[in-house]
Amino acid sequence: MRLELNRPQRRDLFLLLCLIGVVPAFISATLPVTTWLPGTEGFRWTWVELSAVRPLLIVLLMAAGFVGWPLRPRWLWLAMLPALLLVLTPISRVGAAPGPLHWIERVPESQDPTLAAEYAAIGRLATPERWIDRALAKREPALPDVGALRAQWDAVNAARPGGLGGRWTELRQLDERAKQLQSEYDQTSKARDGIDRKRQEQLAQEYSRVFSKLEALKAELAKHPPRPEQAWELRARIGLHELWQADKRARWLEAPYQIAASLLLLAVVVAIGVGHRTTMTFLGLSLLASLACAAVRTEGGWVASGVTALQPVFVGTLALLVLRLLARAWLDNREIWHSTSTPALRRALLWSLLLWSPFALVLAANFWAGRAVDAAVERIAYRIALPAENGQPPGPTLLRDSDVDRPTLREDLQLAVARLYADMEDAGVAAARGAGNNTAAAAQGVNDAAMRVFARVMPDSLFKYAGFPARHACNLLNLPGCIANIPLDMANAAYVGPRDRLRADLEARLGALVDQARQAGNAGSAGLVNALRGQAIQMSRLTRERVDQVLLVSAGASVLGSATLLFVALRAFLLVLARLLFAQNKDAYMTITPRERPLQAQDRAVRVDVPAGDELHMRLAEGRLLMKPAFDVDGAAPNTLWLPPQPWRATVARIRHGCYFLKEIEAGDEPRTLTLKSTPGTNFFCWDIPEDAEVAFRWDRFAGMSGSVRLRRVFSLKLGTVVLGHVSVATARGPGLLVQHAYTRASAQRTSVAQARVVGWVMGTLFRVESGKSKKNVYVDHCHVVCAEPGIAVHEAAREGRGGHGLWRELLGLLRP
Repeated sequence: MRLELNRPQRRDLFLLLCLIGVVPAFISATLPVTTWLPGTEGFRWTWVELSAVRPLLIVLLMAAGFVGWPLRPRWLWLAMLPALLLVLTPISRVGAAPGPLHWIERVPESQDPTLAAEYAAIGRLATPERWIDRALAKREPALPDVGALRAQWDAVNAARPGGLGGRWTELRQLDERAKQLQSEYDQTSKARDGIDRKRQEQLAQEYSRVFSKLEALKAELAKHPPRPEQAWELRARIGLHELWQADKRARWLEAPYQIAASLLLLAVVVAIGVGHRTTMTFLGLSLLASLACAAVRTEGGWVASGVTALQPVFVGTLALLVLRLLARAWLDNREIWHSTSTPALRRALLWSLLLWSPFALVLAANFWAGRAVDAAVERIAYRIALPAENGQPPGPTLLRDSDVDRPTLREDLQLAVARLYADMEDAGVAAARGAGNNTAAAAQGVNDAAMRVFARVMPDSLFKYAGFPARHACNLLNLPGCIANIPLDMANAAYVGPRDRLRADLEARLGALVDQARQAGNAGSAGLVNALRGQAIQMSRLTRERVDQVLLVSAGASVLGSATLLFVALRAFLLVLARLLFAQNKDAYMTITPRERPLQAQDRAVRVDVPAGDELHMRLAEGRLLMKPAFDVDGAAPNTLWLPPQPWRATVARIRHGCYFLKEIEAGDEPRTLTLKSTPGTNFFCWDIPEDAEVAFRWDRFAGMSGSVRLRRVFSLKLGTVVLGHVSVATARGPGLLVQHAYTRASAQRTSVAQARVVGWVMGTLFRVESGKSKKNVYVDHCHVVCAEPGIAVHEAAREGRGGHGLWRELLGLLRP
């Protein structure tokens, strides 16, 4: 069976295959085109390993080449560039570089007490081995001076107990001499003029003597290891420097791939008319890939995996949606731009910007306030110190700024969490060793010591920390103090819940250790210490995941707020522009939605029955009539449906307005006459829609429809749609009946009416917008619309108290679906 594809299908399949090459950057939150919204987190936190992805990308490139070979023009082949660059770029992962904690999560027994590994790592940071790192060292952003690390290493080594800090120079000289002797011995073995046995024997003897001194010195240094807290801080700093260097290298090496991927995604979402199925399939594949990566990386259960997987897809989708809205605002109104003279259009745009400026000020103030609040919260976080004990001064701050020249909040939070569990582990190990071979006593001591450290570092209230703002006096005479306490109490409540869950989890784990130790009897504390270290590392990882979840959820909420504000501002600008552009142009008729063909006189007419009395009579000859459960029909008994008809059409709007589940009335052997009786506040009217004709309606005025009517939803940012107060239009396509109701008397007369009173119209009807002459009243007065022949529109009579429907009131409904 041969697969035949028409050109749009082939193009969409080709672009979908190419878009798969964008997925690693999309789900790692590194694409510029998906991370531009205010509020997006400013740190890299997720990644995609490329070892298993590259073979798949090669297969995808071959498939894309096969599918896209017949496509014209040839510049479409540029869509393959992101996947090709991802295969060829010398990187092992896309996204965040390895964090700083691999240095401090090693088992203490595996850490070299001579600090040789740390010394070598500092040397690699100071003089990178790879040429790319040496070249990037001269590029921005500049990394912190490695000389501070060298000084810190010297200080840690000099502070060794027993005064052995100065022996490191001797150790290094012996190590270099041993390597030199080994090299000379290997060279004599490869000599072409024969092996000098006597020289080899001398080298072997000297190597044995140097090696013995080296091992003796290592053993002596091992008996006097550096102070644990100093070595821990040194290793953490080394890890941070490695993270910053790797992150800088990744940003530069990934740049060509990120730019190509951003341009492709921008072209698909904004410029190229690709069907929604292609975009939705890309987002679905991205979500599946993100879920797979999160399941491998996270250890905190399905909640942690879900947050980690959903957040980059959610933020990226919002960013692309806002870009799509901006593009649609231009594309949907191309007919208007072309039909309006340039001077008139320029004049309307300038006046619109002027009248819209309050929205711009509010938007800028909101974004500024968000940044100011984030900065204030960050300042408070870095001031928080451990509670004072017994009149002593406050302890050190929990968060220590790793680098004042760059944002390091996430790294500092992760180090603070790791430091907490390291202190807990040290206290537990000391308690276990102090109990000797009594395993049960050691286990109880470990439990008590660990919980004391937890209670000291994480008290049951934020107000117990030194540096956290105190609550203000709250009473009737000090209402500002009560208001100022609200964010403090909210922050404390947000802290107490996760803190209590962490405490409960820790108590459960330590309780399990105590029970196991009691069952083991007096078997010694070595196994208990190893178990404690394992639990401390695991709890540290789980806590860091929860910290990341808080940061990611906060960033996601901030991005959602930013996207909502931008959407509101965009709609407000389009509304102002529509009011001004058509205020004085009596010939500016237009359809409501883009790509809508104007009605012609020869088109099959849609009939509308607006009864003059209180009864609407309908003739049901065949098929079935589906009615909203809230309305009763005379003439036949209803049958409530257990499954909603067309369940995926306008689901949210139908549920909101109580018309998701409907009841049916079936035609009998003979035609039935059905009657709907109007009541105060409910006046029925009916559309008779022929085949291929379409009527737009409002779900809050929906009453029923024939079973043969097909529903759909048209998204539009055309000025006509915005004037009516929507960004989407629900339509019903015939053949069949569409029953609506109005809250007041309905009318189909072609007259100038307020836009909010239009409840339905035939698709293809031309409208003209009428607005007052005064530009300053755009915020106060509402506009009218006029229906042109042969179109039909139904409006309801004005209700008392509905005047003054200007821009301010429109803004209240800008987010209405």
